Amino acid sequence: MDLVPRPIPSGIVSSASIVNGLMSIVIPVYNEAGKIGNDIQSVCGYFKKDFELIVINDGSTDKTEQILNSYMKKISQLKVIHYAPNRGKGFAVKTGVLTARGEWILFADAGGCVPFSDVEQGLKLIRAGADVAIGSRHLRDSMIKKPQRLYRQWGGTLFRKIVRTLFSIGDIQDTQCGFKLFKHQAARSLFSTQKIEKFMFDLEWIQKAVYSGMDLKEFPVHWNSDGDSRFNPTSGALRTLLDLARIKAQL
Repeated sequence: MDLVPRPIPSGIVSSASIVNGLMSIVIPVYNEAGKIGNDIQSVCGYFKKDFELIVINDGSTDKTEQILNSYMKKISQLKVIHYAPNRGKGFAVKTGVLTARGEWILFADAGGCVPFSDVEQGLKLIRAGADVAIGSRHLRDSMIKKPQRLYRQWGGTLFRKIVRTLFSIGDIQDTQCGFKLFKHQAARSLFSTQKIEKFMFDLEWIQKAVYSGMDLKEFPVHWNSDGDSRFNPTSGALRTLLDLARIKAQL
């Protein structure tokens, strides 16, 4: 489906000039009027300088657009990309990543599930040579402050078993945590060929990264479950299986 009536501005997927020392933070949003203001303030409060914040409004139908536009008038480091209709989290993250100019690119979910201070753990891994640093809820030093509901925990356990059976993902334990840090060139290489537009996009590029020999490392995070997740466990389950099949077919 074409992006109407407001297509993505031209040039978004063109090569971006890397700004050394700059951190690009990419946050995808869909109907997040109640959260995105806190997210923007958290980013500005932690990074303070040498950052750009890219928020991708993935066809929201609430007041997300108005809120983002109001913040753009006040924060010079904030860039907002609006388009319609909704395409999915994977498409939104890809759009943001291919716009980013930073030496490092951080993808973070809306809602503050992981504090931005946890990025320091990822930066240590990147500076030590990793191409991608993946926030993980399943490492010994990770802290789950607010766990998911029980049915989501069961679903997550089943999902990880399926992934381990079908895919070669090395030592990665948590493919779905929404807090991941990339070297600029690694991010562009992985996301420029991404095909999955919904929730399974992480697994697609992780698989590609492993196959291409990139160095992927995990780091512990302090994590709070977001009860307002956009993933519908009923309709989402079928979509997940279809996307897993698509990713498997690419191998």
